[in-house]
Amino acid sequence: MQPVDVRDVADSFAASLVKTETDNRVYELCGPEAMSFRQLLDAVFSILQRRVLYLSMPKCMMTWAGRVAETIMDNPPISSDLIRMMWKDNVCGLYGDALTGGIKAVCGSEPIEFLESLKWSLARR
Repeated sequence: MQPVDVRDVADSFAASLVKTETDNRVYELCGPEAMSFRQLLDAVFSILQRRVLYLSMPKCMMTWAGRVAETIMDNPPISSDLIRMMWKDNVCGLYGDALTGGIKAVCGSEPIEFLESLKWSLARR
């Protein structure tokens, strides 16, 4: 995945409303770093100073757990759709009809670094 800071998304959205050159264009909004879900979790738990035990689980069992959670909970923390999304790449440059480098193109600035974004997000929880 290539996490993007919510502030960059909001700035890009606001800027696109006033810039005519963004009309009828599709921009990819991605952070500057691609990483695995495990790397993302490692960063979160490191900042929170928590030690965790990761348990590997087969894909079919994860899908089943998502379906069970959807059935027994009103607002499950995991769903079968989320599981399906985890098995697909979610990075910039995969779709030919979208313009890459959207944050720089629309806002004129570089995307916020992942660790800075994560620290900002976790400080507000």
